[in-house]
Amino acid sequence: MFKFENSAVSVAPDRVKLGSKKKMEKEQVIHLIQNAFPENDISKQCNIHIKNLDNAKSFWSKIYQVDLHWKGDHLRDLFPKSVFVKLPIISDNVKNGESDDMETLRELERTLKTITKIENDFINMINNVKIPYFTTVHSYYVENITDTLQGGMVSKNLVGKAFAAEYIPGFNEKQVLRLMDALAGLHFWSITNAHIWRQKFGKLDTIDKGCTAFFLAAIIDFQFTHSGRITEDILRILQIGISPEDRKLNKDKYLKRYYNTLSELFNGKPPFSLEDVYKNYDANYFYTATFSLFGVINYFNMYNDNEIESCPKKREYFQKELLNIAKGIIDDIYGNGFDKPVPH
Repeated sequence: MFKFENSAVSVAPDRVKLGSKKKMEKEQVIHLIQNAFPENDISKQCNIHIKNLDNAKSFWSKIYQVDLHWKGDHLRDLFPKSVFVKLPIISDNVKNGESDDMETLRELERTLKTITKIENDFINMINNVKIPYFTTVHSYYVENITDTLQGGMVSKNLVGKAFAAEYIPGFNEKQVLRLMDALAGLHFWSITNAHIWRQKFGKLDTIDKGCTAFFLAAIIDFQFTHSGRITEDILRILQIGISPEDRKLNKDKYLKRYYNTLSELFNGKPPFSLEDVYKNYDANYFYTATFSLFGVINYFNMYNDNEIESCPKKREYFQKELLNIAKGIIDDIYGNGFDKPVPH
């Protein structure tokens, strides 16, 4: 028996006719579950309850919580009782009113296919690999989009064990310090395993030379993984993950924490200096800001919709804070000369 839950409504598909799109998504979820645990006949050995985890702020995916009620104690001991299933989709936030333009839609479909493969390649590369300080969610199965496959991912369910951090109010100081450790761990692994990275993502370009109170449950979403400068990762967090006031007050602390952790992992001999980190931070600020400001604008526009937040006062507060983030980035660009060409 398969059950499909949407909001507060739970229905059995053999009794209720589902819309074609919803039915296709349900069938794809079941297909992914079967491939995640191929040694079992899911339809006979497991009752499945599928719940759509609505998220009006999603861009390129839809998430389902799937509860697996295994028939038999030996199966319950061997396999998870609940998993996340991620389906690659083009959300309304991406379409932005242009879904009637067939050429635009085809381009979005090509992008979805590309970023799904990027994320799956990254997951396959690091799944079951221990990276210092960098915690990810274990994935049981990933599938690329092809002419015959819709793609997706089955991973460990963290509901009740973790929460997603929101841009507003953003990360606190201890959380940012923990994230600096995580990025240092990932960059250490990438540099020391450069041959593996290059096989999947090409050139490894690291840099131009010249917290116990917080538990990081997992870092997720790797659809836009690419080779680049390490300070891109740091800047993404410091530009839109915290307030401009926090960035101004604690930038040095965060960059030094990153570098000290990286240095420790390299036994005191990292491949670049702290001064290099600062120079690269400044050189890449404007470039990363183009993506950060794009994200802020999209989130600002989302709060025009009651679907994300029904309270007008809260929507006004969130939009005000997002504008403050955008203003802080622009002030940094012009106040610190990040708009000027960087000499080579």
